[in-house]
Amino acid sequence: MPVNTLKKFILNTEDQRLFTFIRNVTGVSPKNLGLYKQAFRHSSVSQDIGYGARNSNERLEFLGDAILSASVANYLFKKFPYRDEGFLTEMRSKIVSRNNLNSLSLKMGFEDFIDAGKDVIRHNRAILGNTFEAFIGAFFLDKGYLVTERFIMKRLIEGQIDIDVLEDTDISHKSKLLNWANRERRKLEINFLEVPAEGEDKSKSKRYHKTVVILDGTQIADGMGISKKEASENAAQRAVRALEAGGTSLS
Repeated sequence: MPVNTLKKFILNTEDQRLFTFIRNVTGVSPKNLGLYKQAFRHSSVSQDIGYGARNSNERLEFLGDAILSASVANYLFKKFPYRDEGFLTEMRSKIVSRNNLNSLSLKMGFEDFIDAGKDVIRHNRAILGNTFEAFIGAFFLDKGYLVTERFIMKRLIEGQIDIDVLEDTDISHKSKLLNWANRERRKLEINFLEVPAEGEDKSKSKRYHKTVVILDGTQIADGMGISKKEASENAAQRAVRALEAGGTSLS
């Protein structure tokens, strides 16, 4: 009996549909389908599996975020051998931004497989990007780092993203954060502090700026930089990621 026929015989209709989707998206057949089913399972429909853990996609999301970031960093490091750290960091931020991951997830059809409570996706579009990261985590556990990195480089970055267009796209996490706070009528403060440099920089009398982001009286993020602009953008980026990780959509 051919392998494909056997797969169809032992999988139910929904599992076969998921199996085919993964193979079409990644170019390889999944081994452990249960990992991918978990990657698509939102916490709103998860179950307690003991010791305070739930069978949602949150742990896979954490893993996928790290794998995606490392793979994108490696890709950019090789593609732009003469660009500085600031450029590489900004480009990586653009690629792994919540908006971009949401768009990739939607374009590739991930929404059709997300298992979530009624109207959850409609009210929280960040679920799309979160699921995308969880999928990367599942793929990594199923196929290993090298296969996952090749998938991210060839099928995602080169296959789905126009790097030249993205390079010319200006993003400001600070503006995004301020616009959201104004729209939602939230009290947002972005405060600057100066801190002395340590180590070698100290001898040059260089001082760093630190920015703290305070939302409704609670500090939610901070960031450092050699200029106030850099410090505030770093802090705003962390604040945006923290809010979106908590289910808040800033779009």
